[in-house]
Amino acid sequence: MVLAVTAAITLAFGAILGVGGVWLSSLGGSAYYLIIGISLSAIGLSLWQRRAEALWFYGAVVAATLVWALLEVGFDWWPLAARGGVIVLLGLWLITPFVTRRLKWGTKEAVGATRLIAIGPLAIALVASIGVGVASYLVFDLHDTKGQLPGQVANLPASAIPAGDWPSYGRTLSGNRWSPLGTINTGNITQLEVAWTYNFGEVPDGDSPATLEVTPLEVGDTVYLCSPRQVAVALDAATGAERWRYDPAVDEAVLAQRQTCRGVAYHAEPLATGACAERVYMATADGRLLALDAATGEPCADFGTSGTVDLWQSMPHHVDGSYLITSPPVVARNVVIVGSSVADGTGALPSGVVRAYNLLTGRLTWNFDAGNPDSITPRRADQTFTEIGPNITAAMSVDEALNLVYVPTGNAPPVHYGATRSTQAEDLSSAILALDLNTGRMMWRFQTVHHDLWDMDIAAQPVLVDLTVRNIRVPVLIQATQQGDVFMLDRRSGMPVIDAGEEEAPQDGVADGDFVNLTQPASALSFAPATLTEEDMWGLTMFDQLACRIWFQSLLYEGGFTPPSVQGTLQYPGTFGVFNSGGVTVDPQRQVLIGSPSYIGHQVTMIPRPELPAPEVVATEPVEVAAATPEATTPATPAPATPAPATPAPAAPATPVAPPAGAPAAGAIGNPAANAPADNTPNRGATPATPVAPPAGAPAAGAIGNPAANAPADNTPNRGAAPAATPAATPAPAAAAAAAEVAAVEETPAPPEDPRPLFTAEVAPFLSWLGVPCQAPPWGYVAGVDLTTGRLAWQHVAGTVQDIAPVPLPLEMGVPSLGGPLATAGGVVFLSGALDDFIRAYDVTTGEVLWSSRLPAGGQSSPMTYATSDGRQFVVVAAGGNGEIGTTRGDAIIAYTLPASVAAEAAAAASANPALAAPPEPVLPPTAAERLGTNPAPAPAPAAPATPVVDPAATPAPAGADAAAPATPAAEAPAPAPVTPAP
Repeated sequence: MVLAVTAAITLAFGAILGVGGVWLSSLGGSAYYLIIGISLSAIGLSLWQRRAEALWFYGAVVAATLVWALLEVGFDWWPLAARGGVIVLLGLWLITPFVTRRLKWGTKEAVGATRLIAIGPLAIALVASIGVGVASYLVFDLHDTKGQLPGQVANLPASAIPAGDWPSYGRTLSGNRWSPLGTINTGNITQLEVAWTYNFGEVPDGDSPATLEVTPLEVGDTVYLCSPRQVAVALDAATGAERWRYDPAVDEAVLAQRQTCRGVAYHAEPLATGACAERVYMATADGRLLALDAATGEPCADFGTSGTVDLWQSMPHHVDGSYLITSPPVVARNVVIVGSSVADGTGALPSGVVRAYNLLTGRLTWNFDAGNPDSITPRRADQTFTEIGPNITAAMSVDEALNLVYVPTGNAPPVHYGATRSTQAEDLSSAILALDLNTGRMMWRFQTVHHDLWDMDIAAQPVLVDLTVRNIRVPVLIQATQQGDVFMLDRRSGMPVIDAGEEEAPQDGVADGDFVNLTQPASALSFAPATLTEEDMWGLTMFDQLACRIWFQSLLYEGGFTPPSVQGTLQYPGTFGVFNSGGVTVDPQRQVLIGSPSYIGHQVTMIPRPELPAPEVVATEPVEVAAATPEATTPATPAPATPAPATPAPAAPATPVAPPAGAPAAGAIGNPAANAPADNTPNRGATPATPVAPPAGAPAAGAIGNPAANAPADNTPNRGAAPAATPAATPAPAAAAAAAEVAAVEETPAPPEDPRPLFTAEVAPFLSWLGVPCQAPPWGYVAGVDLTTGRLAWQHVAGTVQDIAPVPLPLEMGVPSLGGPLATAGGVVFLSGALDDFIRAYDVTTGEVLWSSRLPAGGQSSPMTYATSDGRQFVVVAAGGNGEIGTTRGDAIIAYTLPASVAAEAAAAASANPALAAPPEPVLPPTAAERLGTNPAPAPAPAAPATPVVDPAATPAPAGADAAAPATPAAEAPAPAPVTPAP
């Protein structure tokens, strides 16, 4: 009976693998499964006949499988286990006495020496296979990059923000998520313990889309935060005791599409006393901007109408749940700025407008409507914004010295079909927009994806940092993207400061009526994954791995930016993104970047919609484009010259690093050759633009911050903005400059007469039928980059499958992360966003795990840190899970700190650090009249003139014009820092 069951199982395995092998072979895949299926079928028949020779044949199968697996994936444990696990387990069963004593050698019983001869080859093959497996698990780590990041390389200027406070979403308006606190450090991190826990009292059920992604603020011993239901709360920073709670009573039905609140904004009015001298601003899911008294939680009566501004005013198509704001507002100078998140639908939808309101009165100061970027004059109540348009879901950053707010945009709905998008939506989608803080005028733009069909909107907050390279200080904007690129731009002009160009993009399979851009932007600093192959497919067993191979061969896939198709497209990285809303952290003292790249694929299938319901027609009043007054423009600069194309200094030779399957490609991180455009093919077939001169005050040719030295040789389109060619004597009207930009942008195919989309998209994770990703692990990392060189210093697998696998085993396979990291001057990086219920602390220098703590729910949020008046440092994380990705649900806010004795000792050591003890420089705030808008404060002089600019691809600089004088003689400027992978 035992032998008969064994034979039947072997026959079944052979039949499954044989049929699947035929299917896979017909698609052009590996023939191994067909061969092994036939072999197992033959062995099953031999076992049914009780022939001992079956063991010899099975030994050959084990040996062949081992050789095949090593040829495909080398000594990589998890891919090896998927290929050989079932084969080895069945082989171990076949050599047990339960099977061997029932076999015959010819017509006789196989006994004694004959039985040993029968099992010998199989036993040798099994020992070899197990030995390779053990070695690959214990010895070979193909997914780990070891190295070290530098210590402090830059001295920071004194800040007006107390070291112990966290007053903005990214701590400062720069969004770097770094704290100068060092009480908690690498020497005492293992003694960290829970200080207090706060629960909102609103644990969502399993079907709720609620996600607790909040990053709290802390100012003056009070913590401010919000719940997924938009309830604002203030807590005692030392104890976690609730001080006040304000519930705006958002209708639950409105929260159905996206139920989250990533944070609030804080403002203290200088010299003011009494009610609302300090304010908390929160935007709600039902379209309200609230101003609350930070001391009591009561609405500020002088803001808007009884503390509320109606964000639906001037919005087209008021549909509940279609418009909300997930990221916190940003407070800068005398305005509070809010973005817009529009549902990914296909019907009549609201606008993706960005608006700035006076932070005391709530009066609309300016509005930037991507569908009508020329008109920044505040809309009247009876006027409307352009429908749909690019979304702004991520947090914004501000450089008050340059008078610029940096707005990361998404793409206009529907996200996977772009035939009906407007020209303005095309040019401003998936881009970074630099807007004048006083007027909302667009000063420059940089697009990270052209004609985005992959939902690769910019989900992360831009990070602003001043990099010092060979004694040249460059004001840089760092933007991590969902496709894995990390763009580094001169934030005065939008020009790249490290190599960035255009790569050819796949063109096959696009849905009818749509098109695919010929090229896509690519950065030399990139975590974009290597192109998948069939060998990268994975499964818990060889059977679901076979299914994934068949699925892979059935889908359209030609690498990154393969267009969505009716056939079905494998999108990798998927819509989860390599870097999502959590973004990255930058340590400005060490000048390093820490990120948590993730790698999960999705299947996107375009569904034809031949019969669509009639579109909703809503009458709206046309909005006039108001010409700006000369006072609203920035003083003009001399027209730039058209220099000869600059030749970048050669980078140091790059030593390729073999990438793990599904991880960044060899040459992706820091390899310019892997990312350089093949022929600098222009966007949508436009003629390449002539290189332009850098703005006045920018680094000289050859410096890391010089666009001419780092831009592609022919300055391909959308590589950043260039100074506008305006007459020196007369300021150019801003509206005319913006109109010239739109007119000069290469022509976009006109949408069909019926603007309704012809297709809708069906999106699903690329998982096996056992619910695990089809591409091999790891699926998540933590990585450190030296920004002064562009080198990847270290990268380690991050997270276990304990809370997402069918069997809760703490296997460190690397899982995706949604929340972002937090870095401190104590040399520690905290990360809680991995899809297991842990918060971990890593050593900034090496990336090694120093400490971890179990969370009561998923921590898909970004941690923060602060210090109370008694000197104790706290680390706070939200643990509430995520309804969209299915992590453990909860409603907890957890604070960690050191024991009192340890904290006192560490605080004394930290106070002896002169850098931390330096008094802040005084900052003169705008007057109350300036904040009320009766006497607008003039913008401070920027480091470089921020003139209205146009895309260099759109308007070449005129030949023969005078070039702006560089800040440093070209002969003295250093060559660009090499961008090479870690050894």
